[in-house]
Parts: sequence; C-alpha cells; structure tokens
Amino acid sequence: MVLDNHLLRDLTVTEKEQWDEKVKQIAAQHSLRQVFHIEAPIGFLGDPNGFSFFQGEWYLFHQWIPRKTKKKMVYWRGLTSKDLVHWKSLPMTIDPDTKFDSHGAYSGSAWVNQGQLEIFYTGNVRNQENEREAYQIRATMDENGIKKETTPAIMQPPAGYTMNFRDPKVWQYAGKTYAIIGTQTKDKAGRAIIYEASTDLKTWQVKEVLQPFDHDLGYMWECPNFFELDGSQVLIFCPQGTTQKDLEYHTLFPNAFVIGPKWSGDGSEWELKQPKLALVDEGFECYASQIVQAAGRTIIISWMGPSKTPLPTEEFGWSGCLSLPRELSIKDGKLYQKPIQELTSLFGTAQIIDVEHSPSFQASSASQFKVAFKGNGQVLWNIRAEKDNPGLVIKVDLKNQILEVDRQAVFPQVAEGKDGRDTQRRLHFELTDGILELEIWIDHTSFEIFVNQGRSVLSGRLFTTETAQNCNFKVDGNVTVTGEWHEIVK
Repeated sequence: MVLDNHLLRDLTVTEKEQWDEKVKQIAAQHSLRQVFHIEAPIGFLGDPNGFSFFQGEWYLFHQWIPRKTKKKMVYWRGLTSKDLVHWKSLPMTIDPDTKFDSHGAYSGSAWVNQGQLEIFYTGNVRNQENEREAYQIRATMDENGIKKETTPAIMQPPAGYTMNFRDPKVWQYAGKTYAIIGTQTKDKAGRAIIYEASTDLKTWQVKEVLQPFDHDLGYMWECPNFFELDGSQVLIFCPQGTTQKDLEYHTLFPNAFVIGPKWSGDGSEWELKQPKLALVDEGFECYASQIVQAAGRTIIISWMGPSKTPLPTEEFGWSGCLSLPRELSIKDGKLYQKPIQELTSLFGTAQIIDVEHSPSFQASSASQFKVAFKGNGQVLWNIRAEKDNPGLVIKVDLKNQILEVDRQAVFPQVAEGKDGRDTQRRLHFELTDGILELEIWIDHTSFEIFVNQGRSVLSGRLFTTETAQNCNFKVDGNVTVTGEWHEIVK
C-alpha cells in the first residue's frame, strides 16, 4: 500500500516491511473481509468525512487510526468512485502533522469551490497541560495533492463554549457558504453553531446558534448535518448524553435526526413547533452520519460503530466499516432511506424464494434479499445459519406489527462480569396495503435491513463462519411469503 504522506515517517526499514506484510495478512482474511462495505486496509476506521462529488467522481474520506501508538493519531484516509459502489484508495491522506492538528485530524466535510475540492476539518491538539484545543482548518485538494492553510479559519469557539467544538459540515445556500459545527456550552449543554463565510472563505462569523428544542438535549452535539430535503429542513446530529426520555436508544451514543421547516438564512431562529426526535438507524451500530447533495440526490453514509463489544477483527489488526450509501427522501413528513440504485450492479442471477415448497435453501455470505409478507400470522427467518447455530434471527409478527432482530448467535461473547453485549432489537411497523416488505443486505460481517421501502432501517455487525449459508423460513398461521434474492458479485 503506497501512501504519499508521512504516515510511516518514523518507522525503520524493518518496521515498514512488517507493515506491508501485515496489510497482506489482513487482505487474506477472506471470511472476515467484506465484499461491498468500505473497510480500512489496516487499523481503525471511524467517521465518514469529506463526502462530496468533484469532477465527475464521488469522494469519501474517513477517520483512520492506522497504527496503535501512544497518541492514537487520527488521519483522514480518502477514496474515490465513479458509481458509489466500486471504490479505490487515494494516494494521499490528511495527516496530523502541524501544530494545529498535532493530536488528530478530526472530522469535517468537503465541497467544490472554483475548480478545486475545499476541505474543512477540526484539528485536535493537546497542550502541555493536556488540555484540549480545537481548530477549524481549511485545506484544498487538486491533482497535486492536499494543501492545508497555514492558519486555521476558526481559531477558537465563541465565548461561553468549551473546546468540545468540532466536525464542521459545510453547505452553500443562496450564493453563500455556511458551516455547522457541533459544540458544548460551558454549562455542559449540546449545541450546534452555524457560521457564515466571507467570499474568499478566509473569515467565518457566527450566524446562528442552533438549539430548536424547548430544553437542553445532551451534553455535547457531534457530527451535525443541516440540509434542505423535499421542502423541509433536516438536522442530523449525535447528541451525546441525551436521556432515554427524549429518545430511546441502546447504542453507546445516539445518531438522531429531526425534521422542521425550511431554514430561511435571514437570521431568524430555526424553530420547531412539535419536534419529533428519531434515530437515523434503529439497529446496533450507526454513528456520525454524513450526507452529500449532488446531481439532485441526497445520499447518506454512516460509520457502523462504535461497538460496545470488542470485535473479532481487532486481533487481526483492523476494525470498523461504513454503511451502504443510502438515498434520502421525505414522504408524508417521514424520513426514508433506500440503498442507492447503483448497488444493483452487484447482483448475480435472481433466485425466487418459494417458502411453500423450499422453506430452506443456501444463500451466499454476501447476498441481497427482498421479501414481502402478507397475512396475520408469524414468520421466523434465519439467515447465515448452520447446524446448531440459528444465525441472524428475524421474527415477523404481522398481527401485532412487530419486527424482532436477534444476532445473539452471530455476535462475540464478552468477558464474564462485563456489560456490553448488545444483541436484540424490536420495532413496530405499519403495513402498506396489508404488506410488510423487508430488503436485507448481508455482507461477510454486517447486515442492513430496510423496512417498507426504507421507512425504518436497522443495521449492525455479525460474525460467523464462512460456511454459515443456510437460509430458513418457518411460517406459523396465515402468511404468504414472496420474494427473491441475489448473490453479490464483485
């Protein structure tokens, strides 16, 4: 793996050879390396960053800790794609190599400006007293590489806010450039601050403090996105410390959204009359979502983490993956997410699901299923099962309109006496014309379930053997099951 940066600058020749050998060993872990989800070649993968469309190609970066060091240095690793499906690594990264990002190039965004890709991210610094400092740094990317501005665009948070001030997401509206940044007040309350940029992007002034709820929500907001969609305005953010009263969630931190009226940009406060906070994904691992708006589309991608439980890949030298790209829309005031259409290019030959005559069959460990359920009974569906292992268990109760997902048999155990094994989810659904439709994407170590055309989404990680390929349906009562599945071929 060749990188045009200083990633390996402090390694000896022998250590570099060991690095290359480790990358090769990881690539050979076929049963754990995924087929169509983005993973790092080595090290820890985190938040998606810099999701953008530039010169006819999609660009996507992600947080990356390539090596275990005392400081756990965070880089940006970059990828590019013509179709959002087949990705290739960029030869350059963003390194934590200046006095303004010496302890990590934290999350941020990218956008196109005057023929080049502009990047805006948070530089994390620990001073001599080990106190956090946060700088919002501009950089530009062209065919020659990535160049950072020598002075941060925003040197410090406004008065009344702590140094928990990060993750700028930039957008353009009515000919102006704005950034929304997650932050924390000195009273330990989460907020997001909107900045407006000067024409030359060198000066950024506070435009508005965003807190559209009637009470404080958590102690820190991370990874905000603020965008117009189908005539409404959507705020996606990660309100750390939110109470279960405000939002029921079972992950380490919530990844949430709220829909409101279109933002005016005229300085008036963005108000929500009856805000309804909801999860972006009701599954097990989903955080730090980032959207891109290009070619008339709004596409979201998320980090499938953090996990409460250590994952098996960590002992081999890598961890983390990103979700599938999903296209967003709003229908009847509700947020829908559907897998992007381009993913169908991965389909092999369609296989009909005939539960009446063949309730059990084998499906590959990288597959897509699309199944409709009609009636008033129950269905037990096992995916990636084998012998005495039930695999991923999906229970459909049409009468009570309840969907249950249980990954207990395909998720790592934890040490005795420790908490953190998160294996079950339950959600209510509404029938559409008397039908429940599930679209399920299975990769070697992950799954994503889209309920009723993406009205709800539930995703997570799973870990089982390469030979676990049984798919079993058991119907109880009056239920008609129809559908098809595709092997994923890449």
